[in-house]
Amino acid sequence: MSRQVNIELLEKYLAGEIESREVLDIDGKVLNNDELQDAIKDHKELILQIEGAALKESLKEINSAERPQAEDKKLVFWLRTAASVVLIFVLGFLILKPESPRFEDYFEHFEQLETFRGPDSQSFDIGLTEYSRRNYSRAYELLTSKNLEELSPELTFYAGLSALGSERFEEAIVLFEAIGTKETNKYYQQTKWYLALAYWQSGQKLKSIDMLNTIKRGEFQYLRSRDLARVLED
Repeated sequence: MSRQVNIELLEKYLAGEIESREVLDIDGKVLNNDELQDAIKDHKELILQIEGAALKESLKEINSAERPQAEDKKLVFWLRTAASVVLIFVLGFLILKPESPRFEDYFEHFEQLETFRGPDSQSFDIGLTEYSRRNYSRAYELLTSKNLEELSPELTFYAGLSALGSERFEEAIVLFEAIGTKETNKYYQQTKWYLALAYWQSGQKLKSIDMLNTIKRGEFQYLRSRDLARVLED
């Protein structure tokens, strides 16, 4: 790495607390993408070296303890001290290291509701009521009780949300793809985010990343989409 990175900012970025553009070098200048990737690589290699050093010192400690007559007790003491310091550092890093992303950390209930008008308005209104109560499984059953081709794009969107909330990920994908992510879809911004979650949970990581990367600055869940894309790319 040709430029020295601000380690504190780099670790905040790796923990998902800041965006990549906020990672600076020690002179306060923004890193480009290649420099950022080099910094991440060097940082990971440093951590591996530290962990290796901790293991090596621990083995030395064991070997020293097994000697019936240690020739230099001071050396053993300093080795133990060094091993303890390194292990504390490594454990501290592992504790602060972000966990694998969880679906429940990214899926949030979408509050805005539609008022449906039509011959089947009563059954759909009940479905939307169940959705508002976060009873996603029941909402999905009610909203998909009729022919899906007869559903309005808005109701299809809420049926997709209900499928996603009840962990019917393949069904959610079908519903969200049916209304698409073009601006003709009233909820196109939200559809991109929730469809990306459905792809992720169905094991289609690359599709999820591609969809997340279509979310533009200022659109629904932009910052979280950057965070999730980065985590899935690691």
